[in-house]
Amino acid sequence: MAYEFGQVEGGFNELNENELKTAIPSGMGFNAFMEQLRQGHLVLLTDYPSTPMLLSESGAMGGGKTWSLNSQATDNVEPAAQSALLARTRMSGSSAGYSRSKSLHPPLPMPTYVPEPPRRDYSDEPPKLKYEYSFEIACSQGSVLKSGNCHFILAKTENEVELGRWVETKTEHGTRYTIQTAFDEPKRLVAQVASRPMGISPTHPVKVRNIGAQVAHEGFIPVTPTVQLGERLGFPTEGFYYHFHDNQLVQEYRLQGDKRWSFYATLSRHQRLDPERGYNTDQTAILVFWKLGGKVVENQYLVYLERQITRDELDNLTDDWLNEHGVKLDIPQLLEATKHPIIKRTEAAKPAEQKQPEPLHHIVQTDPETGTRETWAKIANQYGLAPKALLDLNPQYDADPMSLSVGASLNVQKQKPSTVQQKTVYAIPPEPPKKFNHPLNTFYDYTERCLIDTSIISINHEWLVEKDIPVVNIKTVSDIATEFELGFTQVGQTQPLESYWQSLFSSETSEDIKKLLKKYNTHLNNPVRQGEIVVVPTKEPTTEAHRSKLDTLIEEAKAASAELAKLTEEQVATVNRHFELLDYYASEALKKIEEDGLPTDLYADASIGVGVVAAFVEQHLKNINGVLLEINHLYVSQVAMASRVGGVNYGSFIAERASLFKKLDGSFAALSKRSVQIPVYTQIKRNLKLSTRSIIHNADEIIAKGIVPNLGKRMANVAIGIATSRGVGYVGLVLGAASGAKNIYDACSVDGSGECGRITTREVVGFIGGVGGGTVGGNVAATGTLLVLGVVGVTSAPVLAIAAIGAFMAGGAIGGITGSTVGKSVGDGVYFLYEKSVELSEYIEEELL
Repeated sequence: MAYEFGQVEGGFNELNENELKTAIPSGMGFNAFMEQLRQGHLVLLTDYPSTPMLLSESGAMGGGKTWSLNSQATDNVEPAAQSALLARTRMSGSSAGYSRSKSLHPPLPMPTYVPEPPRRDYSDEPPKLKYEYSFEIACSQGSVLKSGNCHFILAKTENEVELGRWVETKTEHGTRYTIQTAFDEPKRLVAQVASRPMGISPTHPVKVRNIGAQVAHEGFIPVTPTVQLGERLGFPTEGFYYHFHDNQLVQEYRLQGDKRWSFYATLSRHQRLDPERGYNTDQTAILVFWKLGGKVVENQYLVYLERQITRDELDNLTDDWLNEHGVKLDIPQLLEATKHPIIKRTEAAKPAEQKQPEPLHHIVQTDPETGTRETWAKIANQYGLAPKALLDLNPQYDADPMSLSVGASLNVQKQKPSTVQQKTVYAIPPEPPKKFNHPLNTFYDYTERCLIDTSIISINHEWLVEKDIPVVNIKTVSDIATEFELGFTQVGQTQPLESYWQSLFSSETSEDIKKLLKKYNTHLNNPVRQGEIVVVPTKEPTTEAHRSKLDTLIEEAKAASAELAKLTEEQVATVNRHFELLDYYASEALKKIEEDGLPTDLYADASIGVGVVAAFVEQHLKNINGVLLEINHLYVSQVAMASRVGGVNYGSFIAERASLFKKLDGSFAALSKRSVQIPVYTQIKRNLKLSTRSIIHNADEIIAKGIVPNLGKRMANVAIGIATSRGVGYVGLVLGAASGAKNIYDACSVDGSGECGRITTREVVGFIGGVGGGTVGGNVAATGTLLVLGVVGVTSAPVLAIAAIGAFMAGGAIGGITGSTVGKSVGDGVYFLYEKSVELSEYIEEELL
């Protein structure tokens, strides 16, 4: 029979015991069988050798085929076995292979094979090392080891069967590995795991150079593979990774599953798919080509699939398919990725830890009845415990309860479990994902191990990535985040509703997101008013907690929209411009009237006297009152001087008055802008791909116990209060603690030349926060001073003034409010002592910049 030389397997290192069960002779173990193959006593035939031992060549003058040894397989068999195998091909008449011999005579009998005896090396010393070979990996040696990658060897040759160890040198991009050799001959660089070569091994021979050259013409880059969901990257736990070069499969990797994101190389080759584990090492990074033969390697792809690639897909690879399921590697960008700046992160404020209450202790006493120490039972009875429960609270006495002695301290109170609940955090990385990312810009705070409703691991810790291994975004599996988050924004200016939607959405906002936001914002007016609250969920709520939170925010938004719709444009502008000031007065009014349950048209369940907001406004009002006292003192002193010397020193009077008015200007400007800024919640805007001009906040800041709780209802209360200024043009707020109003009035009355300031009579309407339900008459009579806001449009300069009320008019000047909250206008008894119109440019600078 003819010998099928082309079917001789030479890739022994790629074989495993399971594949060879049927081929191993009965009674022979796997290791013994492998040794017989190496020595040439046995050969292994297969239809499709992974590495053929023999390669056919056409004979001269049209003769039959001749056979030669495959250089990629010669390292696997002994030299004597190689010679015997070639001799066998020559004995068959050099026409063997994949066709049978047509000779009429049978081949000569095969001589008995006698293995060559081992030849001892009698040389006195090893050959001198004259050459070196280097290759490079673009990261540190420590990162290579942590990521579980392969190791490299230079395959032995006939001249050199043993080499030394690699010497590591730090380079610009990572680490250069150098080994010395004695012979200037082609070598093979092999990447392997436990002696099994991997697909990343270069197929061409590598060149050695003179010692000291320090030139690495071959190089590799480890990369961390990820996929994108919304604005985050994560680690898949199910499926396969594929590395392709020039449309050929380099290596297939299988993810471990069971919410583990490490993976291993399989037995698959381009010619044959086999998803079984091929190597006993788990990896977190994939090694790709950087340079071969001194040239940068192009046309490489990484692909992620949730299932194994099919034979048809592998046989018909196209750029479109590769780009759809993966990413084309850009070597220069990969090398630069780890050199990008690390973006500084804002430290999130952590809630203060609640300390456990100190446990209650009992000091063991002498029992007066027995003269001995108190018993466990007697101590336990004092605290309503069973003796066994008391012993459980003091485990140090478990071994010998009788060792308890007088003076010992016993714990008699079980510590209560901590009630502190961990706040759910769904943060995003400091920058949007790119194809090739600096690892330290990819992690983010995230409460859950997996991204919500997926098996993809969140990169929620810095230690999940290596700082010198770039993170590759292989593909986007979802354009939006999977978790439910709730945000809000406020309308910046009154405009048609459709115009507002166009300004909120970007060209990248999906139609599904547009429909979602419009669905939950049917409360918006058309035209939508400045200050209305827009509800911004990231997805449909899926739990009762999500639905409850969304309903609460919608209730707030509806309240604000309903009341703002009743106002004029000027009133809407005033509500937004002076919201904190007016909200402060509204809150004070609610405090006074909440016991009576009036008025019924107010949102009495809104939060009142909100901490930091109230503190800011209260401080500004105190400043104004302080300045008024100084002004009062100035006028009184000038009147007293005039009575003594018969005149007023107008020069010093005007200078001092101007200085005091300048102080008022500062407080007026402060009351025309927001002192408390609600934090921006960037991830919702980025996840939904909203306009870059939009400002989205976390809904938690205005519901529950946020920075400005019940913002919608509080804005509604302010709108109700300011509605009484319709047709009047001013809102008057009673200033508390400002004394001496009559003296100011008298001073202005004495000086009829106008030096007291522009004295005019205006109608000033009461505001709910300044009147305190029906007690306004007494309040105004006591203070006699109002802070007056001009009700003007958004494009006009804010107007603020100080007004005094005549002593005999004050008691009944402004009535209280009940029910409809309508205040009464004032006649000639109200005088503006000082009026400030903040310049528009100044206002814009302070308000918006």
